[in-house]
Amino acid sequence: MSRDNALDLMLHATGGSGTSKVNGETRNYFCVEVDGDCERIWRVLVDLRMARRGREINDGRDVYYVVTPLGYEFLSLVSRDAGGRKAVAR
Repeated sequence: MSRDNALDLMLHATGGSGTSKVNGETRNYFCVEVDGDCERIWRVLVDLRMARRGREINDGRDVYYVVTPLGYEFLSLVSRDAGGRKAVAR
């Protein structure tokens, strides 16, 4: 798993990649195809306790993942990194 791929997925899930708020609330979800490439990355993030698996939809074809408080902490640290990516504040 590349750090950038995981970071991009987490930023997208939390709205930090330019995605908008949903119903006025900061979003925190990412829907992936079960057993797809993105889910493999999310499973590693779950193992690291930076994300948790949510509910399955579409008759088990897709699943939601959400960023945990530890994941938000990671994003907060990355946002201070010299790389200059901006993470969404909770």
